[in-house]
Amino acid sequence: MTQPEQLSRQRRFVAPKPGDTLELIAERELPEMSVADAMAALQGWNLHIFLMRNPPGMLTGSDVVFVEPPVEGDGNTVFGGSARANSDA
Repeated sequence: MTQPEQLSRQRRFVAPKPGDTLELIAERELPEMSVADAMAALQGWNLHIFLMRNPPGMLTGSDVVFVEPPVEGDGNTVFGGSARANSDA
């Protein structure tokens, strides 16, 4: 019998609470950063919220808001200026 695969570590995320804004999430989830730096980080980690919304940054209750960068080694990571070439191409 084969062993079940282990789940890989997933990056932390939150779902917005009623009345949440990205600024409130930044303050609550990234207290070690200034609000400006935390907002910049959230924007970089959550392009789906900023590029696909009108107005940019609008939150819905079903959103996934990532509160840390992509996890290294997930096979899909493009972060920190380096991208892995697709060996299947």
